[in-house]
Amino acid sequence: MLRRIARAGLARVRRSLRGTRLDPGLDLVNIWSGQSSAAATASYWPRAEVERIRRGLTEGVTIFGLLRTEIAIGEAARRLTRAIRTTPYPCATRTISIPEVFKEPIAFEADDALRQFDTALLVFNADTLVNLLRADKIVPRDLVGRRRIGFWHWELPVFPANFAPAFDLVDEIWAPSTFVAASIAPLTAKPVRIVPHAVPSPEIDRAQARRELDLPADAMIYLTTFDFNSRLARKNPLGAIRAFRDAFPSPHESGPILVVKCHGQNNFPESYREIKAQCDADPRIRLITEIFSSERISLLQAACDALISLHRGEGFGLNPAECMALGKIVIATAFSGNMDFMNAGNSLLVPYQPRPLEKDEYIFGDGQWWAEPDHAAAVEALRRAASRASDVLRLAENARTQMRRDYSYEQIGRIAVEALRGTRKPFVP
Repeated sequence: MLRRIARAGLARVRRSLRGTRLDPGLDLVNIWSGQSSAAATASYWPRAEVERIRRGLTEGVTIFGLLRTEIAIGEAARRLTRAIRTTPYPCATRTISIPEVFKEPIAFEADDALRQFDTALLVFNADTLVNLLRADKIVPRDLVGRRRIGFWHWELPVFPANFAPAFDLVDEIWAPSTFVAASIAPLTAKPVRIVPHAVPSPEIDRAQARRELDLPADAMIYLTTFDFNSRLARKNPLGAIRAFRDAFPSPHESGPILVVKCHGQNNFPESYREIKAQCDADPRIRLITEIFSSERISLLQAACDALISLHRGEGFGLNPAECMALGKIVIATAFSGNMDFMNAGNSLLVPYQPRPLEKDEYIFGDGQWWAEPDHAAAVEALRRAASRASDVLRLAENARTQMRRDYSYEQIGRIAVEALRGTRKPFVP
């Protein structure tokens, strides 16, 4: 049945892309590529002006992103910028701001100067890119004559038909994982290249981190972390809480504790009340709701012993990747983007059963499916992590070694430059 759902969803998206045209408010995008009608070109950007701009461009990339925003796509833009800056490739940034929605407290070393570079790297998901143009958050002139690359995420197997207009906005697409690339590539003839996220590996003393965060010095500490804006059903922190309580049903002073770190609760008050009630019901669970800087998130990850991510779908899986890079035991659903870097030799993987999404569980989720992690297996994985047996600790050390080798800023910078220069092969579905 699920194969039929996937095939039907893919067919629906392909039908929606046939003859796709953007609404009149977005006609400018066709002019950027020099493919507009003569009338539209005359109204906006004459072809001669577009060619004049192109002749004045030099090799380099301007990264457009939510560089000060406290959400994952903002972190993606920050990391990609830092990665490319480890290379000699010319790179500038342009910060896009949405203060109507986000607090935007993140400090970042952005220059925000428009350089005459030939490539614009637009680190926004497909729907966000369309909405930012409609809202005049991105200035069309900044993109005239330039190659435009969209960096897109998606967390379900089929890319939504609702995102179809975004294909006309870009010349190629980057995806952070095989899972995301596989959802996009069947729908376009444009190149789709996999450029993973960089995953830093800071050296942080676990004991010092616990002192700074006022966490017990000797307890086994599990961590689950999420953003309410990423949707409760997808991140599934309630599954992590339930697994923790069932794994350790008899509380005692020297037993493990669970830290639940979240933010974005003001946008989802009902979901927050549900999480808070579950946390308040168990004195071993500590709820943290403040927005942390990336440095403080790293401190929290260093303070824990194991991460629990019983997600139902991930575009990449930054939290598991970050904890792996710190040499932590990671317990995660064996599904979606995280499977590019997780395996039985470096993680405690939780099997799952595919299931159709229920109504309103996730945006554009009608007719789609995702993973339902096996609760009993998750409980067993938590108990196995608590044993801290030699084979479990070996998994964590393997994870640290792999992440530092394959996902450093320097390595991802090299991959990004290969993609910018077209020498990184496109994904083939």
